[in-house]
Amino acid sequence: MEPRIHGIQSSCGLRSSLRQRQRCSGAAPPPPRRRAAPPPPRAFTLKRGGSGEALEFGDKPSVSVGSAPDADVVVPGAEAAHAVLTTKGRQLFLTALVGEEVFDSSATWIDGDEARPRVAYVLSSGSTLEFGARGAPGAAFAVAFEEPSGANPLVEMLLRGAAAGASDEVRRALDGGP
Repeated sequence: MEPRIHGIQSSCGLRSSLRQRQRCSGAAPPPPRRRAAPPPPRAFTLKRGGSGEALEFGDKPSVSVGSAPDADVVVPGAEAAHAVLTTKGRQLFLTALVGEEVFDSSATWIDGDEARPRVAYVLSSGSTLEFGARGAPGAAFAVAFEEPSGANPLVEMLLRGAAAGASDEVRRALDGGP
């Protein structure tokens, strides 16, 4: 029978957790796990269809698209503030700022599908983008990343989540370490 302390059964029995048994035996708790630093953002390039012009943005966190002269990507025929590209971690998102109005002839297209305004869409290398009226000259772009992604960002996220509870050896192997 387990000892009682002031009428309460001790928590150092066989069914106690590992942490409770370490506390009862006087053993030091394991060191806290250090979280890996977030990966650096991937540099990306927009290649304008037709002209072959390549607009490189490095690791810039936000890129504006529109017909305004101060836009990072100037697209004639698009709205002044048409869309924004945002990098978060190793992913690139596109958020359309216009579209879906009854008489709105200006929209944002991702791989041929119309993007809804104020919704962030994840882009991959090779995604095609169009801003303004479909088929307008100078309004089509292709997305390219400087370094190829080994997997779909969703797959990478799932693997990282599974690795969080893995042993140190498995985490080192996934991170490419020795």
